[in-house]
Amino acid sequence: MDANQNKQIPSAFLYFSRIILVGLFGAVSILQLLSFPGQFRYEASNSQGSQALRWFLTFMVGFWFLIAQVTIVALWNVLSAIYQRTIITPQGARWMNLLVRALALAAGYGVGVTTIALIFTNDPGPVVVTGTLTSFIFTLYIVGYFVRHQIMRADSLI
Repeated sequence: MDANQNKQIPSAFLYFSRIILVGLFGAVSILQLLSFPGQFRYEASNSQGSQALRWFLTFMVGFWFLIAQVTIVALWNVLSAIYQRTIITPQGARWMNLLVRALALAAGYGVGVTTIALIFTNDPGPVVVTGTLTSFIFTLYIVGYFVRHQIMRADSLI
């Protein structure tokens, strides 16, 4: 057996990644529950846009944030499985599959959000922001897909 195979990932990396994920989950939750609804409420108080469109956008953005929260929870569990060396188990594979599927859903949903922003806004800002975010999520999906493929391949070699 190679000496590098017995090296444990330093626990500081796991704890640091967990702190980052907790902060990210908190930020996404604040955006989902306070920031975006508050923005739409502000627009309503200034009679900007239609009420139906504001409700639609509130639920649309809220669902995208929900997907992000599922992704963060799946990533937490994947990182834990990697740290505990249980990623090549059925439980580790389930979390990796959930992570990849959530990223795929977020990327596909982002294409829809970007398309709606392209159709309904006169300002290029929302289109650029959602398009860039969607491209980033799609890149994460591709990387996750290949990592999952390698994990499944390693599982079949054992």
